[in-house]
Amino acid sequence: MTFKKLRRFFSAALAFSLMLATPALAAVMGDELDSYTLHVREGTEYSHGVYWTGEDYRRENYIEYTPNGNVFPMVVYGSKLLNNGSFTSMAKLLNEEGYYVVGGINGDYYNTWDFQPLGVVIKDGRLISSDGGFSALGFRADGSAFIGTPGIVATAEFSGESYRLDGINKAREADFTLYTSDYAAKTRNDAPGWDIILSPEEDAVLTADCTLELTVEKIIESKDRCEIPEGKMLLSLPETSDDWRKGGVLSLHEGDTVKLTVECSEGWEEAENAIGSLYRLLDNGKIGANLPNGTGPRTAVGIKEDGTVVFYTVDGRNPGHSIGSAAEDVAKRLLELGCVDAILMDGGGSTTMNMVLPGQSAISQINTPSDGSQRSVTNYIMLVSTEPPTQTASRLVLSPYSSRMLVGAQLPLTVKATDSVGFAAAVPESISFSSSYGDIKNGIFTAHTPGQGKIKVSSGDLTPGEADILVVSTPDSITIKDNEGTAYTSLDLEIGQSIDLNAEAMYDHLPLTAQDSCFRWSAMGDIGTVDENGLFTAGENPKDGYIIVIAGEKAARIAVHLRYPPGIYGDVFDTDWYYSSVKIMGEMGYMKGLTETEFGPQENTTRAMLVTLLHRIEGSPHAETAAGFEDVDEDSWYYDAVNWASENGLVTGYDEFTFGSGDSITREQMATLLMRYALWKGDSEESDESLERFADRDTISTWAMDAVSWCAHRGLINGITEDSFVPTGTASRAQIAVLLDRYIGG
Repeated sequence: MTFKKLRRFFSAALAFSLMLATPALAAVMGDELDSYTLHVREGTEYSHGVYWTGEDYRRENYIEYTPNGNVFPMVVYGSKLLNNGSFTSMAKLLNEEGYYVVGGINGDYYNTWDFQPLGVVIKDGRLISSDGGFSALGFRADGSAFIGTPGIVATAEFSGESYRLDGINKAREADFTLYTSDYAAKTRNDAPGWDIILSPEEDAVLTADCTLELTVEKIIESKDRCEIPEGKMLLSLPETSDDWRKGGVLSLHEGDTVKLTVECSEGWEEAENAIGSLYRLLDNGKIGANLPNGTGPRTAVGIKEDGTVVFYTVDGRNPGHSIGSAAEDVAKRLLELGCVDAILMDGGGSTTMNMVLPGQSAISQINTPSDGSQRSVTNYIMLVSTEPPTQTASRLVLSPYSSRMLVGAQLPLTVKATDSVGFAAAVPESISFSSSYGDIKNGIFTAHTPGQGKIKVSSGDLTPGEADILVVSTPDSITIKDNEGTAYTSLDLEIGQSIDLNAEAMYDHLPLTAQDSCFRWSAMGDIGTVDENGLFTAGENPKDGYIIVIAGEKAARIAVHLRYPPGIYGDVFDTDWYYSSVKIMGEMGYMKGLTETEFGPQENTTRAMLVTLLHRIEGSPHAETAAGFEDVDEDSWYYDAVNWASENGLVTGYDEFTFGSGDSITREQMATLLMRYALWKGDSEESDESLERFADRDTISTWAMDAVSWCAHRGLINGITEDSFVPTGTASRAQIAVLLDRYIGG
C-alpha cells in the first residue's frame, strides 16, 4: 500500500519518514492517491490503485502471475464456442470439471450479433478457432506466456487437389471453411452452398500443428444453416465460390478421404491455451501502432522480461469513480509495470476482473463494470488450481485492506484466514491486533495518532495479516450532506424543523472514514441548536445564520434561512378568526404572503389578486387568447390569470380596454366573480336566499343581486354586521382566504 506524501507534517520525524515512504507517481495514470497489493495464491498477487488525473479518478486492478505448479491459466468459453456467458457462469463450468477458479479477466473481441471471437482460441491444446491474422496470447503447459501471431494455415486435400481454407470455426466467406462440433449446434451460414460432413479417426485431435485423415460421411446441398453432428467436422463452401472449388466438391463421394493439414508459426505448437486480440500494445518494449482512440474501460495482458504475466483492467465511463484510459496510455502503464510485450483485450462494458479474494470462498467482482453489472461475453482467461483445500489455517487476512481515516473515527475490522493453498479456513479463536495509530477493541479500530502505517493481526505461528492505514487530523475539505449523500450549500428550513446532517472529510481527493462525532458542530445567528452528531433543530423565529462544522484546523459552513411554514406568518396568530383559512390556503400554494413573514390580513384584495387565486386553484392553465386590456401588462404577475378569466367569461373589464387590476375588489364584485367561477365549474345556480336581512340591500347593484344571494345561500359571505352587507366595501385578504377556504372545503 502506498500513499501520496502527507501535506501536513505532524512532526519533523514523521515528515521525514513519510517522505522516505512516498512512491514515485504513476505519471501515465495521474497522481497516485492509494494502492495496495494482496497475496492471493502461490505466484499470484492482486494490486489495486487509485489515481487523480487533475480532473477525475482512474482506478486500476491487476493480477501479477508467475508460472508455478499450483496455479495455471486457462482459456474458457461456453459449452460451445459461440455460447456466451458471464464470468460467474463460465467459472461454474470449470468448477464442474474439477478446477478451482482463482480469478481472471474477459477475453477476445467478438462479433456482437453471434458472439464469434475474432482471434484464435486454443483450449487444452485443441485448436478451437483459427486466428484470422490477429495477434494472440499463448500459454504453454507450464503456465508461461508468450505473445505473437499464430499464423495458422489450414489446407484440405482431396480428389488430387489441395485447397487452402479461409478459416476454422469462423464465418464462411468465399472459400472453404472448416467447422467442428465445438463451434455451435449449427453453422451460421445464411446463403446456399455445400456442407460436407467428415468423420475424424478415433482419438484424433485438431491442434495448431497437425495432419488428420477425415472420411466423407455425407455431402449436403444446404440452403443456409447446417447441423454439425457431435464429434464430427464439417467442410463448407458457398455456392458463390469459383468453379475449381465447386468441381472439387462435386468430385467427392461418401467414403472418400480428406487430408486436413494445419500449420502455425514457430513456437505456437507449444500453446496449451491461447486467445486472440485485435491490438498489439507492446512489442519488445515498443508501443504498437494504430491503437484505438478514445478513453474508456480497458482490459490488457502484459508479459515482463522475467515471464511474469500482468492481467490488467482500468475502469471507465463512470465520472467520479474512474474515467478510463486510452489504449496507448494502457501500453505506457504496462511499460511502467515492467512489461515488454502486451496485447489489448476486449474492453468497454466487457471489461471485467473477478477473483476469489484471500479468505473468501466465492468469486467477487473486483472492478466496477461500466454497464453496472457483468456483461456476457464470448470467452475469458482464468487462473485456476487443481489443488484442493486443506482447511487448515496458514495465513491471516485483515480487511479493509486500505483505509483513510479522520482522527477520532472508528472502523470495524474483519479477520479471515486462508489455508496453505489460498482457500478459506477457520479463524483461530485467539487473535491479537496491534497498531501505532489507534486502539483496537472488540474488532473496532479507533484512530488517535496522525500518520500512515499498518494495522496488524496475528495468531501463533500463522503468517500475520496487515492492512494499510492513513490517519489525518486536518482534512483538505469538509462537505455537509444529508443522509442520502446530497451536498448542501445552504439550507432553507421552517421554524422548529429538525434535520440530520452529515459531514464528509476529504484528503488528497479521497474521502476519509469518519463519524459525525469526529467533527465539532455549531450554529451561529440564534437560528437553533446542533448536537454533537449533526442533528440541527431550528429555532422558533424566522432568522438567517450559519451551521459550522470543524475538523482539526479545517472548517466549513453553510447558510441557513429559517421561515414560517406555508400559511403561517408573523402577523397571523392562532387566535385570529381567519388563522386556519390563511394556513390552509398557504399550504395549498394558493395564497402567498406580501413578504415571507407578513401576510397582510387587513390589506385590501385587488381585482388582480382574486383572479390570480382562482387561476392557481385551477392549476394555472394557459389561455389561448389575450384579453386585450391595456392596463394588463405582458410582464405582470397576473397577466396569464386575467387572460384565462376573461377567456372563460369569469371577468369583464370596466370597459373594453380597462380591467382595473390594482383596484381593490368590492364585496359585490367578489360575490359575482365567485359565483361565475362556481357556475363555470358546473355548480348549480339556484338560490332561495332572501336579502331581506340586509338593511342596505337596496345599495347592492342590480347585476350583483343574484351573486350576493347565491353566496349567502351557500354560507360563503356574511354581512359586515348582522343587518349590513356593505356591497361597495372592500374585501380584505383575510376575508378572501376564509371565503375561498369555505368554498373549496364546502
